[in-house]
Amino acid sequence: MSLQHVLALEVKHHLHGKSSQEIGDLMQSMSNGELVALLKDFKVPYNHKRKKLKACEMIEEFKKHREDGYPRLKRSLMTPAQRIAADREKETLEETRARQEADALRHGERRANETLEETRARQEADALRHGERRANETLEETRARQQADALQHAERRANETSEETRARQEADALRHGEARMKEKDSIRSRWPSDDTTPWMQPGKDYILDLHEESPETTQHLFHDASGKGQDRGSSCNVAYTRVHRQLEKTNNISSLDKLVGFCKIHIEGGKNLFESITLAVPEENIRNEFDQWVNEDENRRILNLHEARFEWFATTNVISLEDCKTRIVTVNWFESLIGLKLIVPGYWWNNCKAEDKSKLWRCEIESIDYHDAAERYFKIKCEDDQYPDARYEMSYKGVLKYMDVDQDGFSSFDLREQVPYFDPEYVAMCEKNQKLLNYIESNPSYDDEKKRYVDVIDVVTFLYSYIVSHDLFVILL
Repeated sequence: MSLQHVLALEVKHHLHGKSSQEIGDLMQSMSNGELVALLKDFKVPYNHKRKKLKACEMIEEFKKHREDGYPRLKRSLMTPAQRIAADREKETLEETRARQEADALRHGERRANETLEETRARQEADALRHGERRANETLEETRARQQADALQHAERRANETSEETRARQEADALRHGEARMKEKDSIRSRWPSDDTTPWMQPGKDYILDLHEESPETTQHLFHDASGKGQDRGSSCNVAYTRVHRQLEKTNNISSLDKLVGFCKIHIEGGKNLFESITLAVPEENIRNEFDQWVNEDENRRILNLHEARFEWFATTNVISLEDCKTRIVTVNWFESLIGLKLIVPGYWWNNCKAEDKSKLWRCEIESIDYHDAAERYFKIKCEDDQYPDARYEMSYKGVLKYMDVDQDGFSSFDLREQVPYFDPEYVAMCEKNQKLLNYIESNPSYDDEKKRYVDVIDVVTFLYSYIVSHDLFVILL
């Protein structure tokens, strides 16, 4: 109960500091209307069985309530949760058990009729409510809650019959079995497949747990452990360089320009060369035009697969550079999430004020930081922030947890289970090389021959991840 509220009421009615006798004398001098107004303010009943009390009865009733600490006024000032807690403190052990059984029955009936969406919404609301409450707990409150839970479970199990114990153990075993099956299904859904590419990272883009159940997964584990899974990528880089030099020797300028154009598109797309050529050449083209082209010449049959693919791409008109750009230069997945709105509870922030922890704040992803060591790539801004220029780093796990599913255009966002694999150093190198190529393209002192030479240097250094500065590129020219 708010002592300030009681004090304000007693001052209002000139009762503060007076004894019970003085209050009785003061109330006797009041009219019936004034007495009723006084009792209403202090939540003291002035009727009994629909019959209005006499003045002397109202005075005695008020004195009694004042001696008891104004119980009705106290209850009216409680929150719903405080009222429930106060009622439960007065329960006997039998009443508590009866209430818990009735609650369990009611909850069971309600949950049995829930839809899948209602169940998910209830579980998320419960998790948020429990998270908020536990985030605001002191160490002593946490310890007390854990001890109370342990005592409650012990009491419940001590009173179980043999049949109830067996039923509980069977239900636990069934629930644990279902949880293990869901976990295994989740693992199997992330096993590597025929679409798994060398640039994907184990543990992020796919997992190899339970590999003993799958020969394909076991084979993939062997290649990853031996380091041979990356061979396709490095051989692709060598193939590009060989084709580039061969076209230079034969002075095939049109094909060389197309190959250089492909390299620029590949760098703009921020992907490695193997991934770019895989995206640029669809499977149907490989089965039809490419196979036919290879079989036309004996010398083409002995070429490395990647080398043959680059030469076919550069010397034929089956696939244009415009088609390549459409397939390779796509909207960056991270940047596609810019503008996604979030609803973030106050306790997510460190050192949040106690009064703000239970509040919900509307936020929005504003930018991406690819180089955050803690993988908090998403920078969010908060509406109604007292620091309007402040930005906060959030992990993708937090984004999935706090995203506003009711926002306009929510279905247009590509929200995956986890962040796709990317190499921050590779991204930084892409950005640097893109700036370099833009500079060379816009500088009239670089003729076509020099631009092609820069392209060869760029491929060898960029795709093999050698550290070469921009100044060194200029010196080499």
